[in-house]
Amino acid sequence: MMTSVHTLTLRPDGSPPHSDLVRFEPGSTLRFVYPLGSRGTSQSINLMTNYPIEEGKPFYRDQFYSVPPTRSNEYQDMEYDIPLRVSGAFEYYLFPEVKRGAFVVQPVLLLKGVPTPVEAICAQTVISQCLGPIEQWITTSDPAKPPTLLPTLLARYNMLHFTPVSELGASRSAYSIRSQRVLNPNIFGGDPNEARVARLRNMLIRLREEYGVASMVDVVWNHSATNSPWLAQHPEATYNLTNSSHLIPAYEVDCMLLRLNHDIIADSYDAKRAAALPAGLRVSPKRRARVRANIENASDLEHLRAEIRQRLKELRLWEYEVVHVDNTLALFRQALESRRAYPHGVSGHAPPAPHDLDAQVRACIVQQPTGGRWSYRVNIPSAVRLFAPFHGDNDSKLRLLRESLDRINLPRYQVVDQDIECIANNVANGVKYQRIDAHGPKLGPVTSYRPLVWSYFHHLPTHEWQGRAFLPASPPGPAPRFPYSCDAQEGSESGDPATALRTLAAQSPEAVCSEPAAPAEEADAAVITAGECEIPDVELDVPAKAHEEAGAPLPSEESSTITATATATATAT
Repeated sequence: MMTSVHTLTLRPDGSPPHSDLVRFEPGSTLRFVYPLGSRGTSQSINLMTNYPIEEGKPFYRDQFYSVPPTRSNEYQDMEYDIPLRVSGAFEYYLFPEVKRGAFVVQPVLLLKGVPTPVEAICAQTVISQCLGPIEQWITTSDPAKPPTLLPTLLARYNMLHFTPVSELGASRSAYSIRSQRVLNPNIFGGDPNEARVARLRNMLIRLREEYGVASMVDVVWNHSATNSPWLAQHPEATYNLTNSSHLIPAYEVDCMLLRLNHDIIADSYDAKRAAALPAGLRVSPKRRARVRANIENASDLEHLRAEIRQRLKELRLWEYEVVHVDNTLALFRQALESRRAYPHGVSGHAPPAPHDLDAQVRACIVQQPTGGRWSYRVNIPSAVRLFAPFHGDNDSKLRLLRESLDRINLPRYQVVDQDIECIANNVANGVKYQRIDAHGPKLGPVTSYRPLVWSYFHHLPTHEWQGRAFLPASPPGPAPRFPYSCDAQEGSESGDPATALRTLAAQSPEAVCSEPAAPAEEADAAVITAGECEIPDVELDVPAKAHEEAGAPLPSEESSTITATATATATAT
């Protein structure tokens, strides 16, 4: 029997001939041709590929094998023959610095023992969790309930694409996986996982051999539910406040909304029921919420908006966006005074127009990689090089820098004001639809089970992970302020952002604007516990039945320490 040979001619630099997908059937031979006269053809060059050349050798993505050329003399093209036995996607290259090529060996699909080409596949996607127990997929003892796969089989599809069959998370979403390596007990029963795997294997074999239906199953390693044990063991694998410090302001807002929800509940909470809770979960309002739990009309909504605006202002979110003017000026003055006098005989020049000066000052502002409050800082040496040649004494240069920074900061304050208004309105509009509108779901009073808004972040209530790196360490400068650890500052309601900002300049200027020191290896992260960060208890009054439906155990004393891991990914719900 003749074996078909497919020829792929490489470019003179050794790169692939084109970027198109190239596919070949198993049992054929793939021949690479490197034309005579191309780079390096005067000597023998081996082709590198991760296709397992030796029969029976397993495939490893990063393991490449050398294929020598076949030619009788140096006046012929170099040819590399690879017999294709193993299906899959593979790479190849001649020179490491040149773009790699790829080829696909198509699978052999035997349906009822008959080879079926890939082009003949007609697939149907099925939601695994909607199929019910595996025993009911193709047979059933109840005549009133036909097998769940019967319509698909009767439609003559020859491949089924199953959504993940792994154990699902608390949300029960088809792609929210609690444990990728454990099969769903709702489908495969409560037996040990090995028995579940065997049950699935037998079903897939039966579909292929009896019904002529191949199977394909989604495996999603990167979709983890919030109650995933693996996520609790490896919180660094998801978005958190250490590897995504830009989330810290959002985390503060999230905590504020949780605290507001907590205070609304605590204002109207049944004292007897509160006393029955574990000590770590008992409610005690941090402050009066001034918002009724049962939000029923426009007046209640306006009180809610006002409360959210007030609490957001107390977070001083502008500190994440603006430059600390007073502390920057203090450092700038020190640098100017310690600088040697301007060279004798060289006259200074007038500063540029305010708009041009602001552009140059803006170029001197850098954000610290650790993020956090006051992370936007002026590079002092750059600022000195910019201002030193200007006419005038140091005081005039300080005045110029102050005016420029105030102009640069002003739109940043305005953006924060817009964000605050947007947050207040969005929350209120959501509450209006959920609790007031006639066409809404009418959720009723605010509770922990039906909060104002669902938390964007996931807080791991696991005592054993106390001390893990979930939040960044305090960067050089003032310690990061978290919700409710600070009171409103003088000037914060004066309408003058610059005045409000300058009242906060109690810290030493070196602490705020100096270049950050290299962090110690073992102090690269810190944890904010419930006591420090004042994260409210978020499972306050969920009934036992609701916990069981969510697959979560009832809270205990040991789980009362809440560590803040920000799985803003959204937690794959």
